Amino acid sequence: MTLTHEIPTHLEVEDRPFFGLTFKQFTVLALGLGGLAFLYNYGLCWVPDPFRLILTVVAGAVALAITLLKLEGLSLLDWLMERVLFGFQPHQAIFGLYELQQGSVKEERSFRR
Repeated sequence: MTLTHEIPTHLEVEDRPFFGLTFKQFTVLALGLGGLAFLYNYGLCWVPDPFRLILTVVAGAVALAITLLKLEGLSLLDWLMERVLFGFQPHQAIFGLYELQQGSVKEERSFRR
C-alpha cells in the first residue's frame, strides 16, 4: 500500500521570509526607511537639526504604521488604495423593480460602481 498525501492548495497564507514580514511589508518598510534616510540627509538640510529629527521620526512612524497596521482585515496601504480608487470610480444609483424566483416583484435599491 502506497502512502499518499494531498498538498493543500486552497490556503491563502503569505510567506514571511524577512524577519516575520511578508515580501510586500518588507518592500514597503525598506522603501519607507530609504526615503527616510534621504529625507534626513538631503531633503531637509535647510531645517534646524531638532526639527529635522522630529520630522524624520514622524515619517518613520508613518512608514511603520503603513507596514504593520491593519484596519478591517486590510493593511493600511491596501486600505488607503481602496479608498483612493473608490473616489475615482464612477457611481450610479439604480432604483427599479426586479422579479424574484417566485414571480413576485420587489423594489431594488442598490449602488453600482
